[in-house]
Amino acid sequence: MRLQPVLAHGAWGGAHPLTPAAPGVRGGPVAILARATIRPSRMLRFYRAIDAPATALQDSRGRLESVGIGEWPVARQATFSVWRSLADACAYAYESPSHRAVVRRTRAESWYAEELFARFRPYGSCGTWNGADPVNP
Repeated sequence: MRLQPVLAHGAWGGAHPLTPAAPGVRGGPVAILARATIRPSRMLRFYRAIDAPATALQDSRGRLESVGIGEWPVARQATFSVWRSLADACAYAYESPSHRAVVRRTRAESWYAEELFARFRPYGSCGTWNGADPVNP
């Protein structure tokens, strides 16, 4: 996928690797990257809490594709998702009770040592994801 960052906050490995190049996603698909380094003392809480929002993500209206990504091997986690529209992505993020509950806990219990959130405008793709073009479904 070819992606143009439109919103980014947080850090990845202590750096701020993304500079938004456009004022925002106006229409069409949107891609979301959420990445965090989980504090070792919070890993058990994190892993016990993520099943419900992961299931809700899979069942969300407008989700075109999504994948969980892990590094090092378990303390750095990310999700990358592609949505039909920004409204669909926001509906999951802000209206899914399980996702809202986990986000609330991440703040209240200080689960993350570092986190990055980025929103992108997909503007091209090459190949398929699960047999379909993720940018032009």
